[in-house]
Amino acid sequence: MFVCVRIFSLVVIFVFIQVAYGQEKPLEESAGKIAASLRERGLTRIGVLPIVLEQEINPWQETNTITAKSSQLGELYCQNMQESLLNQSQGDFEVVDLADLAVALKSARIDIKSLTGTSQEITALAKHVEGGLEAIVIGTFRDRPLEPGSGFQTRDIIWKTISIKNKSVLSQVSREDPYSLAAEVYQGRSQEFFRWDKNVLRPIGFGKHFKGPSSTALKPSDPLVLYGLYADKASPVQDFAILNPNCPYKVQFEVDRQIQKLMVGVMPQSIEMATNIRDESSSNESPVSIIAKGNPLDSTSIYLPINPGEGLKIRIRNDSPKRVMVAIFVDGINILGKRRELPDEYCQVWALEKGVTGTFSGWYSGPSGTEQVEPFVIKRYEDSVAGKLGETERVGTITLVFFNEGYPQRQQIKPYGDNNIYEQVASYDEQSGKVRFFEGYPIYVQKSAAYEIAMGGKKPQPSPLKQVKVQPSGTILVAMTIPYATKDEIVRVEDRRKNSLKLSGFSRIQFPENVDANGKIVEPPPPTWVEVPTSWK
Repeated sequence: MFVCVRIFSLVVIFVFIQVAYGQEKPLEESAGKIAASLRERGLTRIGVLPIVLEQEINPWQETNTITAKSSQLGELYCQNMQESLLNQSQGDFEVVDLADLAVALKSARIDIKSLTGTSQEITALAKHVEGGLEAIVIGTFRDRPLEPGSGFQTRDIIWKTISIKNKSVLSQVSREDPYSLAAEVYQGRSQEFFRWDKNVLRPIGFGKHFKGPSSTALKPSDPLVLYGLYADKASPVQDFAILNPNCPYKVQFEVDRQIQKLMVGVMPQSIEMATNIRDESSSNESPVSIIAKGNPLDSTSIYLPINPGEGLKIRIRNDSPKRVMVAIFVDGINILGKRRELPDEYCQVWALEKGVTGTFSGWYSGPSGTEQVEPFVIKRYEDSVAGKLGETERVGTITLVFFNEGYPQRQQIKPYGDNNIYEQVASYDEQSGKVRFFEGYPIYVQKSAAYEIAMGGKKPQPSPLKQVKVQPSGTILVAMTIPYATKDEIVRVEDRRKNSLKLSGFSRIQFPENVDANGKIVEPPPPTWVEVPTSWK
């Protein structure tokens, strides 16, 4: 294993180029079977399309439905399959780049987000691809129960190779692809999972679903079910770790040489934060205890304000007692290597020593020892890095993923107290203008947004990196996703409709009743936007 080191104004940070020796990436096997089929038929020019088809099998309702919708993972897996096929082509066939396919689809007036691979679409696409096209590879997600009668789901990815000439299916390859923590984080789950407390690793945010030190999952690629977590496709979790003073990883954004606060929506209702934490071995609950009153943060509304033409620097300080690995994604693209990938044990990451601050100011790419950095700058989507790579679903987001160096020992994992409950609620104190955190209570959801701006790069500058040895990145400790937009574009994504939220069994947040004279629920007013600093001090 190797790490690259870079000096930033007397601050040493590390860049870890992840190498998983003896391990094969999951897509490689499927790509190998597709490549073999292409060679057998003598096909020399193919393309790979984003996955937009999703099949859902529901045995309880006896339904089997197929819908077409774009997804963040659909674009990511498309690029990964494209790269895997290129690696296995050995010069026997060409793979048309996704960006070139996007241009051809636009010329054919086909929306890439709803492309399902019909014969009419394939014919129209092939006519507009420069150099021609002999076959297209298109995937489908298939959601199904993990096992008969199970409430948990798993997922398969089915890849079909379709002939352009006669529209027939030349090959079909499928593999199981369970909902992993890495995939959930990539899609925007923003949460603290584990926290080092001296030499003890504390589970954070699992609530009573924590499965215990002997059975909890530790790998980013492990299925969510092993963590005791559920996938939330509609609204990824947001626990505001970036604002939490107790989170050991501090983040600061500098926009055009000025420290930029975050814009956060504050709910207009004053709420009571209460807890009735109980002993899980007992069915009896203790009396409800009111902890505080205040205005909760609207977890669908947190943004970094930034405008076209402005530059960006991301500072991260490691206040934990151990070295930490960090993957930084802007618009769904890893800034180290300028490529889309999951934040798993295979991805490229930076490594920060304890007490060290790292400043990240651009896109890093190039051969080892001759890397270059393209400083961040906000541009029109068409001129951005994401636009040139064909990324659309994660545009307008910054995701920071903090990994443990290697995997902890099981005996190091110890929950807080007997209840395994360590969640939190955040509220805004209008008098002080600060966010207050209460750990031990629930927090809810955050939804990212994408706009017409995206992150580009200025003229590349030399930025060589030196290599040293370290352990590989392992368990995901914290994930933070922060959408960015211009101030004019920062709007409420969706009004919260519920006037009462309850996390069954141990805690609740009560909102005042919002009903009219006829007993109908009245839509609450939108949140008030306030500027708040991150937890950086």
